[in-house]
Amino acid sequence: MLVRSAAFEELVGSHGGLGGGQSHPFVLHPVALPWPAEEVVGAEAVHRVLRGWLAQVGQAGYASTSSDAPTASVATRTPGAARAT
Repeated sequence: MLVRSAAFEELVGSHGGLGGGQSHPFVLHPVALPWPAEEVVGAEAVHRVLRGWLAQVGQAGYASTSSDAPTASVATRTPGAARAT
């Protein structure tokens, strides 16, 4: 079975996105799920927003906990991995 996918960005291939410019991130969401008034920066912050929405719609397992707080980044080394240059 052949499945066709249209890639709208300038890259070859598709990763399931909506396409278009990807320099300015955005979140398209139902108006019933409120976006926070404070600036949301980074994947961890977006993840907290998404978890909050899940909790609002009845998914109690996604309610915030103290373990949801971001932690300091720690550099680790994977044996055999090449260093980024």
